[in-house]
Amino acid sequence: MGLPEELKKSAVFLCCKDIDSCRPEGTAFLLGMPTTDPNVNAFYLVTAKHVIDDIPKRGTADSFIYARINPIEGRTAIDPIKSSPDDWLTHPTDQSDIAVIPFRAPLAHDYDVVALSTSIALTHEAIEKEQIGVGDDVFTIGLFVKHTGRLRDVPIVRTGNIAMMHEDIGDMEAFLVEARSIGGLSGSPVFVRANPFLGNSLNIKPQPFFWLGIHHGAWHTSRTVDAASDEFAGMHMGIGIVIPAWKVMEVLNQPALARQREELVREHRDSNRPVPD
Repeated sequence: MGLPEELKKSAVFLCCKDIDSCRPEGTAFLLGMPTTDPNVNAFYLVTAKHVIDDIPKRGTADSFIYARINPIEGRTAIDPIKSSPDDWLTHPTDQSDIAVIPFRAPLAHDYDVVALSTSIALTHEAIEKEQIGVGDDVFTIGLFVKHTGRLRDVPIVRTGNIAMMHEDIGDMEAFLVEARSIGGLSGSPVFVRANPFLGNSLNIKPQPFFWLGIHHGAWHTSRTVDAASDEFAGMHMGIGIVIPAWKVMEVLNQPALARQREELVREHRDSNRPVPD
């Protein structure tokens, strides 16, 4: 069961800066959100908060976060976009592992990237209507640190299925998915495809993809950290943790970002006012 190519282009790599390179350490993705003007969309980079917390500690040149985004065809240089950890906004009321930052670059002219639309975000209503549940296929698109791509970022796709519907996992709401997590996937977009066998029907129908949420991490048999490798020493249990898309929407709907979208609309209307000849 293939994944639409445009979904693969939503993932970008977040890097730390070494003296002579920009080293990928985690994944983010581009998200587009409509505004009150149908001609204006707001764009955001979205990732896991712990990625933003960790990257500044890993760079040998500085403590900024760099987003590496594939350029359009014909350009080979990847121009990283620099940000500070303080530039990213988190969830206003709970400990959900989410970080977002407004993205103002001219997408169509500079980058070979596709913004996911908030219209495909999974909701409670969609879960009921499409009968999404345990066993449905999930897809995670993100960074494989052993092969990031030479001239262009090359994300990988990991597959699995929903193992448990959204519940409170520790101090955050999350889905559990049967999919092996690897270093670098934190912050990746995760998608779910509805079961083509709805109800008792034997007619297979094409089913839509939904944006399930953000890949947070995985369960291990031990939380002990191996200091030599900076990885978990325990055995991987094959269960990934996904923060629901609706938690990201709660971040995007907080007042600071709502005001930013209003400002985008004002800028667009001011720049398109008629002028006398």
